[in-house]
Amino acid sequence: MPLPLRDALLLGTSDPGAATGFNPQLANTVLAGPASGPAGPVTARALVAADIPAIPASLVGPGPAHKVLTDGVTVAWAVAPGKPNYASLTLGGNRTLAITGAADGTTGVLMVTQDATGSRTLALPAGSAVAGGGTGAVTLSVTGGAVDRLTWYFDGTAYWWSADLNFT
Repeated sequence: MPLPLRDALLLGTSDPGAATGFNPQLANTVLAGPASGPAGPVTARALVAADIPAIPASLVGPGPAHKVLTDGVTVAWAVAPGKPNYASLTLGGNRTLAITGAADGTTGVLMVTQDATGSRTLALPAGSAVAGGGTGAVTLSVTGGAVDRLTWYFDGTAYWWSADLNFT
């Protein structure tokens, strides 16, 4: 039976007693005993998919689907805790964003589009800090139709934001 991944040894030499160098051609090589029967000599073979343990779906399952947020004086975004969240919003006026459901480790990406008028603002939730010195406020692109990408991370207390501007 192949060795579990935790017991695999990546070697840069064919001599297990002298595993000091690194040979990139052997980087995906594992040492394994015989597939069945009594213990036998250890041999090198290529790493195969069966050597890699499965990751539980609860850890890598799909995140929430993209949401189109409804424009209004206060824009509500109910997020899935602990997972990445994706949403888009077209601003029809100066707005305030309210996020609910965030727990420590929750992340999000919000694509913000200016309406044809442009120069709209978006106030971020309380406890927000924006890269570049913003405290709860982000400076968006002002041109009508401009698209900005806002990304955030919630640490259980504060939202940490960054902005990539003007995807026109």
